[in-house]
Amino acid sequence: MVAPIVGPTRETQDYQVYYRRADRYKQTKPYNLVLPYELVSGKTTIATGNLATNPNYRPAGTMESLYNGALNSSQVNQARINAYEKFKAACGDRAQMGENLASLSKSMTTIEQRAIQLFRFTMAVKKGRLADAAAILQTPQPKRKHPVKEQANNWLEYHLGIEPCVNDIYSAIDVLQQPIKAMRVKARGFTGPFSLGSWRTPNPWSANWDRGCSGISIEYGAEIAVSNPNLYLANALGVINPVQVLWQLAPLSFVLDWLANVEQFLGTSTDMFGLTIQKSRTTMRCGLTYQEFWNTYGWVIGYVGLGTNRVVGLTYPMLGLRPYKQLSWQRGLTAISLLIPQLKSLSLTGYDSAARDKASYRRRVNDSRNIKFVRPL
Repeated sequence: MVAPIVGPTRETQDYQVYYRRADRYKQTKPYNLVLPYELVSGKTTIATGNLATNPNYRPAGTMESLYNGALNSSQVNQARINAYEKFKAACGDRAQMGENLASLSKSMTTIEQRAIQLFRFTMAVKKGRLADAAAILQTPQPKRKHPVKEQANNWLEYHLGIEPCVNDIYSAIDVLQQPIKAMRVKARGFTGPFSLGSWRTPNPWSANWDRGCSGISIEYGAEIAVSNPNLYLANALGVINPVQVLWQLAPLSFVLDWLANVEQFLGTSTDMFGLTIQKSRTTMRCGLTYQEFWNTYGWVIGYVGLGTNRVVGLTYPMLGLRPYKQLSWQRGLTAISLLIPQLKSLSLTGYDSAARDKASYRRRVNDSRNIKFVRPL
């Protein structure tokens, strides 16, 4: 039985130095439903001169304007991207077996070669042949002509061939052996501070101001239950969405996924197949800041505030740019390894320049041998 729901009701407190607005729905016991909720609040942190007593300078209007600006900013979607990745991971590890099966032959050949190499290394260590073991464990000897390109290919072979395949096999085994059960899932994503606008003027009788958001967090929450075990397992193995698999097989698609959430966006339509989602909610929280300074008078006023918006259901991220993330050494090494084969020359290594100089010397020697001297008449 669903308890009666009343609302929305609004509670407002509007003072010279403090503002609060709350829109909520109310439910009688047993309080078992997720209901929408919205809160905007703010206070004055500093006010000097006439700004301290001017009735037009109250946090109410400024806080509402800042809240609407933050709510409609692109950073909200960036926080959703982070939160949804964690939410999907909390629902269970997913194996990309669709992509793995499409490139199974090449992946298995690579793993077979490396497994044999590791076996030979182990046997050499067991027999005490440490020099042979060190030689076996090294990557294949690079060609003398382009050693840097060969080492880049070795890294790509491991990072894009061996490591994903082994991880997918592990995830697939883990998915198949774990019991299927209902659970409560919660995940949160965050984006850092950003500006909502500013104004600078040299007019001595005018004000300068800065509007900003100290950060946005998105929280997903739900109770997850498996409604179709077979469909859930197939989805967990990554063989349900053919469009997503095709994107994964596209050349260098993962590079674009570093910048935008293309693969994530393609997967939102099937990520929850086989699951029943109950009591789901999406909560957005943001910090708000405002500062104003008058040139001639030196008047200063500042506000800080908080905005909260909770809606029923999961608001999935849209296609967009990912939040800035500091480049890790693995991602940086992969990017360099992808760039090196595209270079026509690697003069910085010294190998290509030395080869060119040697070939040029040989041509000059051969040309000098073929010169015929003619006696002048």
